[in-house]
Amino acid sequence: MASGSAELHRSTLDALDSEIAVLDAAGRIVLVNEAWCRNARDQGNPDMHSTGVGADYLAAWRNATKAAQPYANQALEGIQAVLRGTQGRCLRCACGCVLH
Repeated sequence: MASGSAELHRSTLDALDSEIAVLDAAGRIVLVNEAWCRNARDQGNPDMHSTGVGADYLAAWRNATKAAQPYANQALEGIQAVLRGTQGRCLRCACGCVLH
């Protein structure tokens, strides 16, 4: 039954047009939907080594901050605040950052 439930969650996320990544408490990616994968491919990151399941998403944003990507620091701070529980949700990132 658990695998059926997991498949239902995955199918539901894949049906959405928005790019979605689910993070664990440490900032590692535990689940992504098809729109997320499609966006990674469109941005030239088909292997998704820094944005796929198992990747340290916070590290990817730290690297984007070091590379002076627009709004990267703001996005990193927002994600960290959500993970700490000091912010209820992270708004959709429309910054155009490229995470490789």
